[in-house]
Amino acid sequence: AELKRQARPKGCLVVSENVKLQVIESEYYTYPDVILSCDPEDLNADYILRRPAVLIEVLSKSTEVTDRTFKWERYQQLPSLMHYLLVSQDRHSVDMFTRANHPFWTYSHYSKLDEAIELTHVGHTLRMADIYANIEMAPEGETNADGNGQ
Repeated sequence: AELKRQARPKGCLVVSENVKLQVIESEYYTYPDVILSCDPEDLNADYILRRPAVLIEVLSKSTEVTDRTFKWERYQQLPSLMHYLLVSQDRHSVDMFTRANHPFWTYSHYSKLDEAIELTHVGHTLRMADIYANIEMAPEGETNADGNGQ
C-alpha cells in the first residue's frame, strides 16, 4: 500500500499478482508478486507489462529457489529493471539487488524493522515496518498447521 501511495504522484503503476510480465518475448512470462513500472507503455497496458522498474517476490518454501535463481537470471535481462526485492514471509528479511552499471548489481540485506529500503532509481522508500505491518511471525521454531512457519 505504501509503495502505491508513493508511486501514484510520480505517474507510476504498482500491481500485485495476476498481471503477467513479459521477460523474454514469446518465450518466458511470469507473475511477480509486485511490479512497479513508470513506463508509459506499461501504464496503458491491459494485461502484460514489459518494462518494470521494480520487481518484488514474496518467498515461500516452494518458490524461494526459483525466485533466487531461475527467475533472477532472467529478470537481469530486463533493461528497465532497477531493483529486485526478495521478501521473506517467515522472518523479517528482505534481500535487494540494485542495478549498478550494466551488467553489475549491488546486494543489500535488511532484517531490522526500523530500517528503510531506498529504491534510489525510482525515488521511493519502503520501511521494513510497513512491509511487515500486517504479518504475524511465528516465534522461532514454531510452525503453523501446515508445518511451515508463518
